[in-house]
Amino acid sequence: MQHPVETEPFYEAKFLIIGEGGAGKTSLAKKIADENYKLLPEEKSIQGIEVIRWYFTQPNGKDFRD
Repeated sequence: MQHPVETEPFYEAKFLIIGEGGAGKTSLAKKIADENYKLLPEEKSIQGIEVIRWYFTQPNGKDFRD
């Protein structure tokens, strides 16, 4: 076990989007990942589960990953 003073925070979170088919979950996920993403009137529906990894740097300079 590491001493508490020697530990470094691990910045990670999980974000799950669930809903009815055609509700816009894929469009929402793409817009969150890329604010410049152009929303499409007919986004291709995904069958099953899709995992999207987002990586970004926090204002304090630490990396954050999903």
